[in-house]
Amino acid sequence: MAHSRFFTILTAVAALGAHASPCKPPHGSSNSLSSTSSLSTDVVTYSAVSSTTKADTTDTVSATSTSATETASTESTSASSTSPTITETASETSSTPEASSTTSTTITTDVTESASATSSTPEVPTPTPTTSEPPCVETQILVNPAFDDNDDAQPWSLGAGVSVSQINPRSAPNFLYNTLNQGRLATAFQQRLPALGSFTYELNYFVNLQTAVNGRGFSCRATPSIGDQVLAPSVTLTDNGPYGFRSSSQAFTAQIQDSPVALTVAITCEGSFNVVIIGVDDFSLTRLCGAT
Repeated sequence: MAHSRFFTILTAVAALGAHASPCKPPHGSSNSLSSTSSLSTDVVTYSAVSSTTKADTTDTVSATSTSATETASTESTSASSTSPTITETASETSSTPEASSTTSTTITTDVTESASATSSTPEVPTPTPTTSEPPCVETQILVNPAFDDNDDAQPWSLGAGVSVSQINPRSAPNFLYNTLNQGRLATAFQQRLPALGSFTYELNYFVNLQTAVNGRGFSCRATPSIGDQVLAPSVTLTDNGPYGFRSSSQAFTAQIQDSPVALTVAITCEGSFNVVIIGVDDFSLTRLCGAT
């Protein structure tokens, strides 16, 4: 029992000694102090930051206020100094449309003057183009005038009772036979011509009384025409003569000058006869130059 108490006392003394030693603080106590110190440091740091933040905020607000004030002042000054500029600009802008209006008026004036000048200029009628007549060259214009180029007289067109013959022509080999009787008192043949213009032409041909059967008191003739323009007839052939080929010639100016026409030759007979044959040969239609 005594030994047990002694051990208890010794333990208590040791414990006190341990608490009393400054060099070895208890482990738990040391942690507590360190934690407290850290907390205190954090607090101080927070306080310093807070203080700095306030100072910065104050400075910033002050600077901002000053800047805002200066800016406001500057803007006020700018606005004040800009106000005349705006007024001047408005004045310039106002004058610009006037200039534009003046320009528009000038353009209108120019157009009006141009129109006036145009209307005051006398209109010159455009001359109608005319086809000048070619120079006159004396030319025979009929094709196959003596009917000798072929056996069908082309380009002549032959009517009823007209045929190509080689019996007693004026010029060999061919001429035209015109056969008339009491049932056919007229025959005709023709050739198309170009526009004759205003030139003078001379028509020449030959006619002959070839045959007359039971002819007593008859007469025959050839009558040429240019379109509707009837020319003078040939010599009249009768049962009393004349005999043989007789020439017929005349000059004329075409009434239709600007259009193609046809030369038509009609052979007519009248009187008492059964059959009459009239021969025609050697036509020519010649453009004359210098004729009056």
